[in-house]
Amino acid sequence: MHFKLLIAACGIFATMLLTGCGGDEGKPIVEVIEDSHPNGNKRAVIAYQGRRDNVVRRSFFGPGGNMMSDQHFKNGKPHGERTVYFPDGTINQQTFFQDSVRHGADKSWFQGGQLRSEAEFVEGVPVGKFINYFEDGKMSLEVFYKDGRKHGEETEYHSNGNKKQVRNFVNGSMDGLEQIFFENGKIKSEHMYTAGTLNGPFTFYDARTGKKVEDGTYVNGQYHGKRTMYDANSGRRRSEATYENGVRTFGEFF
Repeated sequence: MHFKLLIAACGIFATMLLTGCGGDEGKPIVEVIEDSHPNGNKRAVIAYQGRRDNVVRRSFFGPGGNMMSDQHFKNGKPHGERTVYFPDGTINQQTFFQDSVRHGADKSWFQGGQLRSEAEFVEGVPVGKFINYFEDGKMSLEVFYKDGRKHGEETEYHSNGNKKQVRNFVNGSMDGLEQIFFENGKIKSEHMYTAGTLNGPFTFYDARTGKKVEDGTYVNGQYHGKRTMYDANSGRRRSEATYENGVRTFGEFF
């Protein structure tokens, strides 16, 4: 590993525009090359204040000199902004920390500059709305968090903008109706959940005709009662079976 003292004077930096002098201890911030690429360009650079282990910033660079990541520290722990870049220099991800844990806005981007995701953390816990996007800017996922767990409606989208899946969460567990959709917008299936377990009626539909092709009931995650298959064109019954706690007790074809 290659070490090279770059700057020992407060407030002046040769390779990074670090500002500030001394801090609480009144000592200068010093910047050091930790490692270099085979071509001689810096690979890793740290800045520390006073003691060598009191790191205030660490940055990594590509062989061409472009910054790849940049992390701020306080008392040797991640604190403040951390930014990751694509090889072309455009921003990839931006995260904020407070005493080593995520705290604040958390965003990522596609290489073309379009926003890819946005979220919020409070003391390491996800809160509020999380959103993911397709590269064309359309929303691909929206979900809500409360106290670090999914809570409320989660909606996923097809790339054409139609809904792909809608689910509801209560304190981190699926609860209530789940709907899944074909890309053409027609309903594909419906299930009921209770505290994360399939519980209640379910139905499947045909993508072309929109008609029901299967229905039945779950109790505590197992088939229970009648389960019926239907013809996708005529809607007539094709078969029917009876279950008791997941075990088939009767079946017939039509």
